[in-house]
Order: sequence, then structure tokens, then C-alpha cells
Amino acid sequence: MRHLLPLLLICSGVAAHAQWITTSAPIAGRYDDLFFLNPDTGWAAGGGDGYIIRTYNGGDSWQTVYNGPDYLRSIEFLTPQLGFCGTLSETFLRTTDGGDTWEDISALLSPTPTGICGLHAVDEQTAFGVGVWSQPAYIVHTTDGGQSWSHYDASALASALVDVYFVSADTGFAAGRAQPWNSGAVILRTVDAGASWHVYQTTTSAEYIWKIQSHDGVHLYGAIVGLPGESTRYLRSNDAGVTWQVLPVSNSYHYVEVIGFLNEQQGWTGAESLLETQDGGASWQQVFPGYAYDRFQSVSATEAYLTGAGIYKYSDASTVVSTEPSTKPRETVRVSPDPAGSTARLSLSISRSSQAVVELFDLQGKRLSRLHHGHLPDGDHQFDLDLTDLSPGRYYVMMRTDMGRAVTSFSKE
Repeated sequence: MRHLLPLLLICSGVAAHAQWITTSAPIAGRYDDLFFLNPDTGWAAGGGDGYIIRTYNGGDSWQTVYNGPDYLRSIEFLTPQLGFCGTLSETFLRTTDGGDTWEDISALLSPTPTGICGLHAVDEQTAFGVGVWSQPAYIVHTTDGGQSWSHYDASALASALVDVYFVSADTGFAAGRAQPWNSGAVILRTVDAGASWHVYQTTTSAEYIWKIQSHDGVHLYGAIVGLPGESTRYLRSNDAGVTWQVLPVSNSYHYVEVIGFLNEQQGWTGAESLLETQDGGASWQQVFPGYAYDRFQSVSATEAYLTGAGIYKYSDASTVVSTEPSTKPRETVRVSPDPAGSTARLSLSISRSSQAVVELFDLQGKRLSRLHHGHLPDGDHQFDLDLTDLSPGRYYVMMRTDMGRAVTSFSKE
């Protein structure tokens, strides 16, 4: 379980020297998730690279303990021996020996989900999982250590779910995209261990709540994935999720997936870059250039881990911050010609076989159409666009895949 840590004061000497450092984890396209039992022992899921790594010494060294064909999306441990790893396929992995070996237990889930994007353990017997970012929305649940699983169809409440987080045995949250698909982001709240769920929905169309986090079980934070041209915002609750506020990060657009706070004052959000606040969200500054940040976990009042192209650690260790690798995911979107007439060619390139959702928006963020929704093999793809019904002006196309997103803009004459 992602333990809730007591809110402790950070002494000025520690805070002055703390920084993000790059651990020795192998560079990946993106690590999608990590889970630490304590500051030393943790595992990370290697996304499209398909491997799970483990450390016993706080990231000083890592061992590869699994390598497979699936995109590994989420990872969680109920005990030091019992853990689960969700994929973006029908495979669902379990270990009973601390990660030394893994087996596919998808046969225990009925109906078999098409992906588990988020996992959270409540105790040694109880865990929740949610999926999937590309639709549909569902919640899976075990109360016997993963021997059996229930399935809850959440499609009446959300079109897609990405993350799940519990602050107690009864009270938890699932986050994603609202229903209908274009209506905003959503957080579902349960106070009866998943028997029923209550809806909080944002009012900006076509956005997600991608990750949820809390440092104390009272203050909760949601990462808002907005649209290009919008300001950057995040979601916050100061009353254990009873009420929520959408708060500003920047007047400029930043692509966001991760969010995490060490305490009420210090936190981070971002994806393609990392923004930090030291004044409770009143102001934010870019602090650690990088790419593909996706999951934050605090392990003490002064230490935390973060996934991205590598595994990063926030601590007061006197280690030089490494630079990010030059290689990045190769997702691209292009519309030609630009400006376009009544027709145009949409060209997509993705680095790994993936679900893909491609949508057309105007500059006000209104979704005009869904151009593609479904699986695409890796490589280049082209589609013909009929733009007859579009008025002259500027538009943009956004593609979201398992690895992230790519955006392009174009003009219609």
C-alpha cells in the first residue's frame, strides 16, 4: 500500500540541500509506475519496455526481475511478497515471492479487463484497480489477497479511469474522464469501500484527472491533463475529498500527468517538464528538466521517488543531478497541407503498438470530432480528413497513446 506519512516539519538545513537526482535505473521510454514499501525497497514498471525492476538500496542499484511483451502500466504490493502489475492488455501479473517470479492471473478477473491503469492496496488483503484510459471505465476489487476479484462497470459515471487512491479502508477515489467523453474530468469518491461511488466533475471539456496523491489523507491533489492553449491547473481538496477546487499552476500551457506533495507547502506537477511549488501552490517554477514524468510517491517526510524516462529520487544526498537522455518517445502528428482546403492528410507516427485516440479541436478547446479510436501498430499511419464543414480558422489535432500524447495545429482556408 502507498503508506500515508505523518505531516512532519522539514528542517531548513535538509530542505536547502534536497534535490532531484537520477538513480541508476536503466533508461526506458517511460516508467509508468513505481511502488516503494519503505525508503529502500521498491519496484518500478517499465511501460512499453515491458520489464519490472527492483531495488533494495534506495535506487543505488536495480535488478530486472521480469521482462515480457506487454505494456506495464501499474504496480502495487500488498505485502513484501505479494504484488500485482497491471498492463495495457488482458494480462494481469502477480508475484508471491517479492518479484522474483511473476504469473498471469487474468483468468481470475471476469470479465477480463483490457488494461489496469491504476492500482492501490488498502491493506494486506484488499486492493483496487481501475481502467482504462482509452475507455471503457471499470473498477476491480479484491478482499482476499488477489485470490478472487469483483468487477464494477463504472461506465455510467465515467468514460475512462486512470488512477485510484484510498485514504482509509472505506474512503477512496478513482480518477479519469467524465461521461460523456467530451464533458470534462472526473473523480469518483466512495465512503463504503466501493459499494457506491459519488461523482465530482470539472467543467472544462475533454480533460482528464490523470493521477491522485495525498501526503496525509486530508489534503488530496489531482493532476489535470488539459488541452493546448489552456492555462495549467490542478485539483485540490482540503477536507479528505468531500469538496474540490480547481487551482492555477501557470497561465501558460504545460502538459501534466503527475502530481505529488511532500507536505502542504512543497509539491510538483508536470509531464514533459517538472514544476515545483514551495508555497502551497501559490507559485510554481520549473526545477528539473526531463521528460515523461508519470508517478510520484513520497517515502518519508523528506524523500520521494518519481518516474519518467528514468527513476528519480528527491533527497538531501550529495549526488550530482544527471541530464535526461536525448532520446524521447517518437509520437508525432502532422496535417498537410497547411493551410488546408476542404481535404487534408493526417500523418501519425507512434513508437510502440498502442491504443490511440485522435481528436480534432478548435482553439477554444471544443472537441469537434474523434478521428480515430482504437489500436494502431507501431510505425507510420495516414488518414484522409474531410474538412468541408470547418469554417476558416486555426485548429489542432491531439493524439493520445499509451505512451503519452502529441499535438499539432493547422489552418483551414
